[in-house]
Amino acid sequence: VLSDNQGYKDTLKLGSIVVWTSPPIPTTIHSIVEIGEDEYGWYCYTQGVHLNKRDWKKIRKENIEWVALGVIWADTGTFVLPKED
Repeated sequence: VLSDNQGYKDTLKLGSIVVWTSPPIPTTIHSIVEIGEDEYGWYCYTQGVHLNKRDWKKIRKENIEWVALGVIWADTGTFVLPKED
């Protein structure tokens, strides 16, 4: 479940799952593993669940498209849509 609500983007913390885009890197969904601030403002570094090191790129709030509010895991590894009535 994803949201682009600014309120969720304003309360990001370690462990938050975000969807971000920063060309030339394609859209990425990873967890925040480090948060900081520099002369350009807020930034974070992210990392994939099954990766052993963080992403190399600083991600700014303007790069974040959506924030994950919940994750639905299926034991088959696929997403199953509900049947229509």
